[in-house]
Amino acid sequence: MQKPVEVVAAALLREGRILLARRAEGRREGLWELPGGKRRQQETARECLRRELLEELGVEAKIGAHLATSLHSYDDMFIHLSAYLATIVSGHPTARVHSEIRWIPIARVQRYRLSPADKPIARVLVQRCGEADSAGQK
Repeated sequence: MQKPVEVVAAALLREGRILLARRAEGRREGLWELPGGKRRQQETARECLRRELLEELGVEAKIGAHLATSLHSYDDMFIHLSAYLATIVSGHPTARVHSEIRWIPIARVQRYRLSPADKPIARVLVQRCGEADSAGQK
């Protein structure tokens, strides 16, 4: 088996919502994912995530606790995805590399067409943070 590519992602939370990003042209186009990216050899996971969020969304974020890890084999690579809870401390998110970004209720994250590696992360997120849809969010 090939060596996994180390990838980090942010579960950016705000008022019971999470930020999802839709992949633009290229691999897995149109699928939704947590923002983040590949970790460079000299970076810690948290350093990588701060860099990626600044590059992809134009925001500075506080990286919190580790949320979950996912291993997934795509046709072109095997990834080790580590997701962290995070909050934006400055800036307003803008889709710089994605076709769209959207704040959605945490309880609804699994209803989106997620990238396969993000699906296990979404399950953990809903279990921990988004118990159920409220009547006003249907």
